[in-house]
Amino acid sequence: MIPIRDALVTRSAPLVTYTLIALNCVIFLWDREWRLGGPNVVFGDLSMRPNEVLAVFAGGDRFPLVTLFTSLFLHGNLLHILGNMLYLLTFGTGVEAALGAPRYALYYLFWGVAASATHIFVDPSSDIPTVGASGAIGGALGCYFLLFPGNKIEILIPFIPIPIVVSAWVLLGSWFL
Repeated sequence: MIPIRDALVTRSAPLVTYTLIALNCVIFLWDREWRLGGPNVVFGDLSMRPNEVLAVFAGGDRFPLVTLFTSLFLHGNLLHILGNMLYLLTFGTGVEAALGAPRYALYYLFWGVAASATHIFVDPSSDIPTVGASGAIGGALGCYFLLFPGNKIEILIPFIPIPIVVSAWVLLGSWFL
């Protein structure tokens, strides 16, 4: 299911959400030397690797701690970033309006780091690079789910050309499952 828009009316521009989307898109293009396709070239060392983060606590280099944040702005491919940014735009605006810009920015970063910490806990020896804002966006979706469960969301279902309106709890509940 692809969200198109929600029915929530906000009075102020969601500057943090727009800034996060812009940062993610610019970094995505910069990482691929301004091409839409292809592998990441510039920022490959900024992805989070659980074993490197844990090595910090054994007296290793401290740089991997930075990757808990930098990995939130890297994405694997075009579909990855498009999906993340679409959900962030649809649901982040309402959460930002409810929490206020400063609290929303901290909330977003908190859930991004919490998702990375969960990944480290689940597979501490992994050397596989982890990228994406999915954990941070998942936190925003959870907040939206709690604040606005009955809000109407217009969605597209692949291969069905007509938009459908569903309650937020239906869309977000299926997303979490």
